[in-house]
Amino acid sequence: MSLAVITDPDWGWLSIRLRWKRHLPAYVNDLTWFDLEHFGGWEKRVPYVRRFKWLRSALEGRRAARRAYARGHRTMLVATLQYAPLFPLMKDVRYFIYGDATPRQYDNLYCEEYDDRLRKRSMRARYRRLAQAGHHMLCMSPWYRDGLIEHYGVRKEQTTILRPPIDVEAWQPNPRKDQAKLNLLFIGGDFHRKSGDMLLELSNDPRFAACRWHFVTGHQGRNNERCTFYNRLQADTPELRKVVESCDLFVMPTKADCSPLAAIEAGAAGLPAIITDVGGISDIVETGVNGVLIPRPHRCEVEEALLEYLTDPQKLEREGVNARKRVEERNSIPVHMAILKELLS
Repeated sequence: MSLAVITDPDWGWLSIRLRWKRHLPAYVNDLTWFDLEHFGGWEKRVPYVRRFKWLRSALEGRRAARRAYARGHRTMLVATLQYAPLFPLMKDVRYFIYGDATPRQYDNLYCEEYDDRLRKRSMRARYRRLAQAGHHMLCMSPWYRDGLIEHYGVRKEQTTILRPPIDVEAWQPNPRKDQAKLNLLFIGGDFHRKSGDMLLELSNDPRFAACRWHFVTGHQGRNNERCTFYNRLQADTPELRKVVESCDLFVMPTKADCSPLAAIEAGAAGLPAIITDVGGISDIVETGVNGVLIPRPHRCEVEEALLEYLTDPQKLEREGVNARKRVEERNSIPVHMAILKELLS
């Protein structure tokens, strides 16, 4: 079987691409990669049109799919759904489309209100055509799968839960070095959306004097005895893993997220999580098992959860073990690739 892999260069999807490129060749022999940033056209040169990312993504996806078809590929693995609305629907082609949220779910998360303008109704009709043609949807979470079923009429048997791949062996839990201190980890490029500003204020609270805060972010903050900022760390690097593995607890009271890789990678390093129950996060963290899901990104919710860990060291240890085990069972490279191999064959 020959396989075309069409991949998104944005955000956490770049990490998915890198992991696929590293591991897929061991499971699929005949692979051709189509990186979507190489398929821009006239829309990037026209100033007015250039600002419409939805249109640029759809056109890039269409060009990549056509190129793959012209090269003889009839099975295509695609990330993500946002690149698929203009895909050519040939009878001899099968698309496997990986995603983390429908456009409507994105709107509900990030825009608060859903705007049902003509363009979105047109895109919705095109996604429905993909579903009606029988193409398969790979879902990072049950939340995303439910959105596909509700918004586009995708049948449940057209979907497969495929959680993000994590190279578990690269992330190793470390014993807690200082029982008197609690090292807390925040990771987020969008400092304010993920409530890094609230955590920065919380770091000054005398009730949490035993906490040391580690902020992996682009936000320029001032280092002091309680807070350290890491502004230059890149995903999938030993430097990032070293910081994550030096911490005890992951804290991210985000206002909007889908299935954040940072929370899963922290779990692989044995860190329980305090995180908001939005998007597909409830599939990553379960309260009392590997962390605490807070209902809202409010300071009082974070304070209450933090105090639980400060007063109960056994809870931190127990849930850290569970966090690692959960990632091993659900996100490891062999698990992820076995699901893909079965589907594609």
